Amino acid sequence: MLRPASPTALIFFSRSAEQEGIAKPWLGNGNKRTNAAIARLLIEKAKANVAASGLDVFHFDERLQRGEDFGARLSNAFADVFALGYSSAVAVGNDSPELGTLDWEGLQASLNQGQSVIGPTLRGGAYLIGLQANAFDAEAFAALPWQTRDVYAHLSAYLHATHAQAPTELACMRDLNSARDLQVYVQTRTDGFAFCLSLLLVAHRTRTEFAENQYITHTTNPRPQRGPPAGILLEF
Repeated sequence: MLRPASPTALIFFSRSAEQEGIAKPWLGNGNKRTNAAIARLLIEKAKANVAASGLDVFHFDERLQRGEDFGARLSNAFADVFALGYSSAVAVGNDSPELGTLDWEGLQASLNQGQSVIGPTLRGGAYLIGLQANAFDAEAFAALPWQTRDVYAHLSAYLHATHAQAPTELACMRDLNSARDLQVYVQTRTDGFAFCLSLLLVAHRTRTEFAENQYITHTTNPRPQRGPPAGILLEF
């Protein structure tokens, strides 16, 4: 088997927009179309960010992910790229639009020195995980308490134990997993992504207000009657 030209692979671990919108209903389960549009925007932003890394990118969506739970699926994704001959790999998701600010060359330098790398989120998760193939324990990695507020602490301890040194820690970033996260992002950013995201939120709010006003219009009688109109016989 030919060795890859680059020693590091980048795993883009993201479902399709339709499936992501179902798994993360930012605006509620009744807004399937808008949730999918938000997911599509996040995915396209993430694709642009990882393309700028200069690394070989492998997109693992629901068609390629294997395993009964998140931990098993992510562990299998790492195992799959390591099987291709990469000596290290980095995994990122689609919910951190600030990935474009990463120093990819510095990240690659840390990995080339045999280090592991981790990027924390504000909620105790991780937006980036960088592992060495020769220190990867697939079973232990899969068993970490994924998708909980404690995962960062456990992941950091795992990386320290398996790589014989503390991981390189990147700057903390915000992930967008709730409607509140989306609102904060558009209120604090002036980039094109924030503008497109704000358009989706405004359109959703307009549709919601219109629907509520229509309900009021059709259910409120401006001149309520206290009894049957004169001349009408009621039959029981």
